[in-house]
Amino acid sequence: MRDNCGSEPMRARLGLIMKHSFAPLAGAGAGASASSPGRRACLRVAAAGGLAVAAPLAQAQAQAGREANPLRVGVVPNVSARVVARNYQPWTRYMERALGMEVAVHTAGNFAEFHAKAVAGEYDVIITAANLGRLAEVDSGWVLQALYEPPIPGTIVRLKGQTGSAVAALKGKGLAMANPQSLVVLRGMEWLASQGLKAGVDYQLVQVRNDDSLPALLTGGATPRAMMSMGEFRSVPEAARAQLEVETIFAEVPGFTVLTSPKLAPATATRVREALLALPASEEGKQFAELSGVRGVRAARPRELESLDSMLAATRAGLAR
Repeated sequence: MRDNCGSEPMRARLGLIMKHSFAPLAGAGAGASASSPGRRACLRVAAAGGLAVAAPLAQAQAQAGREANPLRVGVVPNVSARVVARNYQPWTRYMERALGMEVAVHTAGNFAEFHAKAVAGEYDVIITAANLGRLAEVDSGWVLQALYEPPIPGTIVRLKGQTGSAVAALKGKGLAMANPQSLVVLRGMEWLASQGLKAGVDYQLVQVRNDDSLPALLTGGATPRAMMSMGEFRSVPEAARAQLEVETIFAEVPGFTVLTSPKLAPATATRVREALLALPASEEGKQFAELSGVRGVRAARPRELESLDSMLAATRAGLAR
């Protein structure tokens, strides 16, 4: 039996254990209405800890070559699966309309799992941190298509009311972070090294979740600071975020990269890039910007990510932990 989220075989193939329907956001395209079952997006949580978000299908679903149906899009889990699902509802609606095919957005439990799935060919398109995008280019032949804008601020976060510098506070203590393989953290470790603090010697890396427990962790004294992107800071639940403040922005790193699988038909990859470049001007693109902070999408330049090659060894090491 079919429903708005696809066929029974498709659900079985994904190993689904949960499904929730969401009414479309306001202004989600011509003819959309909250009461129209065909205009509801669906959150699918897979048994492996990933998720898939599928928006309503366009009538036309023309396929050619490796133009898989659904088009499998992997989004790096820099924030929780719940936040990925929320943020990518309007994105998915737009892409399905623009491409005329079903689009399923997936994430994973952590960066290492996500990258392994990409290398294994479980996605047709990935949206990932720039250092992971470069690694996918170099090691697996993925093709860089576009970058999100603006660049991503890297921040040091502390409890409100705390004083003193992060450098002084971290000596002999722990630095909390949710995603140690992220480009933000790698740049942040470089910044701390330039201030005289070496990871594993002068301070320890403590992997945590950016959730309600973060203020309590920072209160304890053993872990006085957290390092995260501005997007991760925004994703901390509101009650917890109200207890925190950004102490410093230590760097800006490139926005997330969009790459297509080397197995995807070139014509399909081109259509994906062209659709993404037009996303910000659409109503769904404006909704996506409000949810995610992504204000623009630009085409990638040739050899754009080569400047990150110095980060690849540290990225590989982080993924192997």
